[in-house]
Amino acid sequence: MTVTTPPTTAPTTTALSERTRLALEIAGLGLVAGLIGDGLLRAMPWGLNVTLGVAALVGAGLWLMQRHKIQAGPDTPWLAITALLLGAAFLRRDSEELNAFNILALILTLALTAASVQRERVSTWYPLDYVRGAVTSAFHSVIGSLQLIFSDIQWRELPETGRLRHARGALLGTLIAIPLLVIFAGLFASADPVFNNFLSSVLSFNIESAAEHTFLF
Repeated sequence: MTVTTPPTTAPTTTALSERTRLALEIAGLGLVAGLIGDGLLRAMPWGLNVTLGVAALVGAGLWLMQRHKIQAGPDTPWLAITALLLGAAFLRRDSEELNAFNILALILTLALTAASVQRERVSTWYPLDYVRGAVTSAFHSVIGSLQLIFSDIQWRELPETGRLRHARGALLGTLIAIPLLVIFAGLFASADPVFNNFLSSVLSFNIESAAEHTFLF
């Protein structure tokens, strides 16, 4: 009499969709770009640091578009070149007034580039369309990260095994522990003056410096 054992099946892994993969890469590059921007743009007066920051931003966008074969509008290459030239302009100008106008032109160019990546034909826009494009880009700059994290990234597609599973567990545990830690730290600080002084010295920071870092990031 022979006993047959059922064949073992390997655990199945869910493949990431193209949208989730792109969103994860955008989030990763966004974190790196934020750190680079915070490290570069705090040095005044602006010059080579702005040139390098703009070049890194345009290079990251170009890499993502080529990697994921994103079909952008026909004006995107010219707008990207314009952004690079505006960034390089900080190398040859030291006038604060000219730099202020240059910053405005760079912001507008990046806003138009963002619209062109969405297959908008910027060259055929009317004046009101430029206002719409600038407002839309500003709106997406403010809330775009929230949409990226909670909508574009489909977290259920991420594998439940391996290092990623432990990373997700650690992140969830941290998010749960932080509010409890703040509450109990406040209670202990109110009851013990020594602990209150220690906590104040550990958590003391410059609000203006923190706001500057956050804005540049």
